[in-house]
Amino acid sequence: MSRWIAVQSVAMLVALSGALVGAAAHAAPGAPGPSGCRLKAGVHPGAVMVGEDVRVYHVIVGPQAGKAGKPPLLLAWHGFGSTLRGLVERLDIADNWPDAILVAPEGLPRTLGEGTAPRGGWQVAPGELGDRDLALFDALVPRMIERYCVDPDRVYSTGFSNGAMFTNLLGCVRGDKLAGIAPVAGKGPEAERCGGPVPVHLSHGRQDERVPFADGLASAKRWASVNGCRGEPAPPEDGCAEAARCKAPVAMCAFEGGHEWPEPLSVGILDFLKAQPVKSQTMKAKRAKGKAAKASSRDE
Repeated sequence: MSRWIAVQSVAMLVALSGALVGAAAHAAPGAPGPSGCRLKAGVHPGAVMVGEDVRVYHVIVGPQAGKAGKPPLLLAWHGFGSTLRGLVERLDIADNWPDAILVAPEGLPRTLGEGTAPRGGWQVAPGELGDRDLALFDALVPRMIERYCVDPDRVYSTGFSNGAMFTNLLGCVRGDKLAGIAPVAGKGPEAERCGGPVPVHLSHGRQDERVPFADGLASAKRWASVNGCRGEPAPPEDGCAEAARCKAPVAMCAFEGGHEWPEPLSVGILDFLKAQPVKSQTMKAKRAKGKAAKASSRDE
């Protein structure tokens, strides 16, 4: 990477840090956490080298993070051409999930669709852009486990638009690392095969003209297949529905609106993610079910 790009990335980091400090200024002092963990409530800017790229991100520590053990981790991926600030404000972790830690990275330039200028965004398929954003995920999660003592069994992902497409990709190819995903106004996953079931909460505006509502329904259908559901969710005009008899839940929420993230949406998304069993419990249940099935076959 050139020195100019590195300097620009650091400058962006400083600017974004100043913009976000006000949003978290009301946070209470951080709860005492495990020894060696940085659990001071508020905004903590950071950067990590991934390959030759300086990747900028912000960590937002909720005011109650660490008070009741290892905190959950939520990764949030902004929309194409946007920045992390708007998504951080929409999620409002300090009020909506105060015991959690939010990590919001900044996307690198890419084009998305014919005739678009390069703007900050994320890969949407395996192998695209040299897998730069999958590599970022792979670097960030262990970094957060080490530095903030987050619970590795309670790692979640959400995102808007292009960030939702990347969230769908993560659920598909990094589902073994995630306890749940919540894409908003996205599509996909753009991968031939997914690793296995993962809890999914999809949200989409019925009047969306950038990523049509039909793409959201196609995502729900794909996840219903991946999660072994008996059918797919059929959301009402304005509300949510879940697919029936799934190995992991698939919820599809529709709202009257376009390509947007309505303010009330965050509470429903976070409530869904909070309600999912931790990854270790899910794996234990699968192993127990497998052992029971083998025992039953031997008894027949």
